[in-house]
Amino acid sequence: MIRPGRATVELLPSRRPRPDLRPVLQALARVADLHASDRSLTDPQARIATSTDAIGLARALRDEVPLAVALAAGEEPSPELVERADALLVPRLPGDDERGSSARTVTWPVPSIDAAAHPPLTPFVRERWREHLGLPSVLVLVTGFESTTPLRDAAVRSALALCSSAAVRGPQTLLALALGAPLVTDASEAARLDARDDVEVVVAAPHDAAAAAEELAHDVRWAARLGWAARLLAERRHDVRPAADAVAARLGLPARTRPGDSLESRLDELGTPPGAAPAARAFERCEPFLALAGVREFAS
Repeated sequence: MIRPGRATVELLPSRRPRPDLRPVLQALARVADLHASDRSLTDPQARIATSTDAIGLARALRDEVPLAVALAAGEEPSPELVERADALLVPRLPGDDERGSSARTVTWPVPSIDAAAHPPLTPFVRERWREHLGLPSVLVLVTGFESTTPLRDAAVRSALALCSSAAVRGPQTLLALALGAPLVTDASEAARLDARDDVEVVVAAPHDAAAAAEELAHDVRWAARLGWAARLLAERRHDVRPAADAVAARLGLPARTRPGDSLESRLDELGTPPGAAPAARAFERCEPFLALAGVREFAS
């Protein structure tokens, strides 16, 4: 769907699956409308080729529309791409150097998550929500290991936000880090996420994971320390938003809207004069949330 006033970005599809690129595209969708090639649509403001053999890339190289091209891990761009592309997207795997190989290179972390879309929850907040929902005062989630908690996949996200601790292995582990869940995982999963034993997570053998999570759940200070460190790791090492912002800037796309800017825009649409009583009341009611967002997400 193309929305009025939004920049449009044409996606040039890869001839091979690129699931690792999905978080970058989802983050970019916050500032622009991404769509597949379609002659009936208006001219795009920018293009993103999802691989170096993407359909339509040869044509895109010949025009002047801003262009970003995603490379595979370890892939070297051709001289033509280095010369023409406004941004070269390069996956950054655990242990890789974060510095780009050229001024146009933008690295994104693999695995990655939009950290701002998953705010962390402290042990106290988790406890209050469990009490409010009538859940046990101590709630341990196990997924990806034996003795898995009997939950539908769709409920795991909510459980990660409510649990006292969790033993997790698999795709949901990074989400657990971002939510600040006190986390137990195995050595291979910790290495995949650059997480350290007793710093961001507890590393345990698979047959001990559930018992370790139970022990962690009953030590509130330990759980709080690990949960806070886990969130910091997700922000520092796995957050995809800085890469998406860099790509947007290189393609000339608009910057993300700050909460205060968005509120002011909505008031303008309603014809509310600046400084009028309705505007003052709106900002007064929203001020705690605007201040929090300013500190957490937009502070430089």
